[in-house]
Amino acid sequence: METATPKFENRRANRFEVDCSLRFSHLPSSKSLRARCLNISESGALLLVPMHIPVIEGQNVELFFSQNAFNLVLEAGFTPPGSNFQATVARIDRQALLEEAGIRIGLEFL
Repeated sequence: METATPKFENRRANRFEVDCSLRFSHLPSSKSLRARCLNISESGALLLVPMHIPVIEGQNVELFFSQNAFNLVLEAGFTPPGSNFQATVARIDRQALLEEAGIRIGLEFL
């Protein structure tokens, strides 16, 4: 089930908790696959990507939101500039690799 909730914190930009799927294009490997958006803000997003993607900090990626996911982000109170974003991998978290069957990556929008 896709959901969205604003989350207010002491950060550069407030994050909006969003649970929705999207297309994730890993530009260095030319792979495009499904990923899960866990939260989003004006400056970036937190994604859960498949564990077989060779993600490295500093790599560029592109996100493509479906119309439903895009509407969900709007309902959370975040107004994105469009339905696709280019970003740089800023952080990689493999702590919950087995629990979530994926890697959490923090992205900074370009």
